[in-house]
Amino acid sequence: MGKYIINGGKKLSGIIDISGSKNAALPVLCAAIINGGKNIINNCPDISDVRDMCSLLRSVGCDVKAKGHTVIVDSSDARAECLCDEEVGKLRSSVTLMGVMAGRFGKFSISKPGGCSIGKRPVDIHIDVLKKLGADVEEKDDCIDIRAERLTGCVINLPFPSVGATENAMMASVFAEGTTAIVNAAKEPEVVCLQNFLRSIGVKIYGAEKGTIIVEGCKTFCDTEFDIIYDRIESGTFLCSCASCGGEVFLKNAPWKDMISVLKVFSSMGVNIYPCGEGIYCSSKGRLKAVKLLQTGVYPCFPTDMQPQMTSLLTKSKGKSVVVETVFEKRMEYTREIEKMGARLSASDRVCICNGVKYLKGAVLEAKDLRAGAALINAALSAEGRSEVCGSGFVERGYENIEKKLKLAGADICLEN
Repeated sequence: MGKYIINGGKKLSGIIDISGSKNAALPVLCAAIINGGKNIINNCPDISDVRDMCSLLRSVGCDVKAKGHTVIVDSSDARAECLCDEEVGKLRSSVTLMGVMAGRFGKFSISKPGGCSIGKRPVDIHIDVLKKLGADVEEKDDCIDIRAERLTGCVINLPFPSVGATENAMMASVFAEGTTAIVNAAKEPEVVCLQNFLRSIGVKIYGAEKGTIIVEGCKTFCDTEFDIIYDRIESGTFLCSCASCGGEVFLKNAPWKDMISVLKVFSSMGVNIYPCGEGIYCSSKGRLKAVKLLQTGVYPCFPTDMQPQMTSLLTKSKGKSVVVETVFEKRMEYTREIEKMGARLSASDRVCICNGVKYLKGAVLEAKDLRAGAALINAALSAEGRSEVCGSGFVERGYENIEKKLKLAGADICLEN
């Protein structure tokens, strides 16, 4: 992996283009297997997770071509390959292949998913969804075998509104006989995006915006051209960059309507936020206010994927902030890295008490997961002196050329591979 070399203390100014959503693109790419035809998917971010997903699709027989931010997937020759190897296990989103592959081909074997080490993310809910629809699932040491010769529509009550389990249920239900109702489903914008893609290939599906999704089994599909939504987490990350460094930036195409809980926190801290039809204008001057309590939750609550970036920002706020993580139990480990810079943090697995300081100092830091890497970059941008953020491979999983975008806005940052 490479590392980011950052000379902090530079104010940001300019326009930052927001990329397509990582968390929307990955399930839509999986869903391109459903129609057995041609899918033109626009606005895909050029990130390693998308490239890895394209490789997985090729592994099961899809013809995949990437041209800029457009990925063309022809799934007419897809086949029921076994994907049980180390490379598959590295990509968390590979779990989303379970529903679509088992549904289309009646059988599928896949390695247990990997991804960032931010706590337990069991596949139990995903497996229960498939069993509810009539599949036989056997878990081995590191592989999952699925037999789904006949799926039947039913009512699926999710014990937790898991995004991945909701997406698996949606795609598997397409192949079920009759109608399926997914209750207590995730309502994230990325789930709505998947619903809209399924509609574009001819599936009758509705309700993702409200948390109960109705899917009618479908046997005939059509080809499609579809646009991925813009990335709300990347947008929030760059808002943190501007707020921590000071200055003013315009985030072009930032989906502010999907970011209300995040924008409210910024406003409460004293950051000037102006949403408009083309994106978000952000202006930050002086020291920011602390946040008494910041608690993550499922959408529309404050997103867990923004927690590290916001905690990094709070290290320089005026006063004491309390951050509570309710989704992943191991997401606070990055705080030890920020403490190297002089931050006053007291963190357990799920709670971080942050006593703001006036200054952070440059340091050598180690990123160990995607969002923590972004948080460390922001901390280094606002710190005095030179910093190194090692582990660029984690950041590149979800951010397209983050160093180039920040540099265009005035940051002194480069990537050394």
